Amino acid sequence: NKESANILRILNERCVESNFNVKRGALTTTKLFLSSIDPAKRSKIGRLIVEGIMHSFAEKKEAVRTSAVDALKAFVTDDDEGDIITACFLGCFKGLNNVLAMPAFRAATLGWLKHCLESEKVLALNVQLVPLVPALISCLCDRTSAIRASAEAILATIREAAPKKTDVSIKRIVQDLKPAEQRAVQAITNRITS
Repeated sequence: NKESANILRILNERCVESNFNVKRGALTTTKLFLSSIDPAKRSKIGRLIVEGIMHSFAEKKEAVRTSAVDALKAFVTDDDEGDIITACFLGCFKGLNNVLAMPAFRAATLGWLKHCLESEKVLALNVQLVPLVPALISCLCDRTSAIRASAEAILATIREAAPKKTDVSIKRIVQDLKPAEQRAVQAITNRITS
């Protein structure tokens, strides 16, 4: 309803606040508020809050990053069943691709994505997971080995769910990379696709 939308807009503004205490409080409140919304209606309000939550994934303070991940988990998780709400997860795709393009956001985002891919409902999305491939390939070019390893594991999981489409997408994206990036990514993608 309109009141909920107004509350979420205000919380979204506070989630991107520069003050640590305000941001952390807003993320905690957002988590509680999202948990209270009926799971069937949650996906409709995703566009109002998801990007603000993901903005906090790059925060320097661990407490804020943890609060952001918890808030996003509350958005996509059905409290009664404890499983992922696929409509909410799919509603995060635009934000996910934008966030994974920025190195500072990758660690928390990949951790959250790995959590979501543990759900059978999300894995059942098959081909609908393929749009994540370009962002994951860019993560394979990251300087940090932990980021590369996480991206590789997630990419392998997506490939298991939709092998043909994933292979085509990987091949197309790798062809568009610079030669040095192609060499770096090729060994990893060969492991995934073989």
